[in-house]
Amino acid sequence: QFGTNHVGHHMFTRLLLPKINDEGRIVTVSSTAHSFGQLNFSNLNYDDISTSTNSAATEERSYTAWGAYGQSKLANLLFAKGLSDRLQEEGSGITSISLHP
Repeated sequence: QFGTNHVGHHMFTRLLLPKINDEGRIVTVSSTAHSFGQLNFSNLNYDDISTSTNSAATEERSYTAWGAYGQSKLANLLFAKGLSDRLQEEGSGITSISLHP
């Protein structure tokens, strides 16, 4: 789900960004489901059910559809916020927002 719900949209936005005029808007659809998502950068696709978060602890991470969905929507939310910050720092007039349908 991470690839479909986040990576594809992220890449599409990055490809379109140079074509967006200075008063344009980028709307990233997230969800309140982001609140039960967790980003585990060493295991975004739930490939390993046992992942090491540090040398002292091991975290069990079992796939659930809602957990994966929440993770992808959390990534969307963080992407929209990060893009907004970057655009503001650059002095761009483009607005990046996120919404829950």
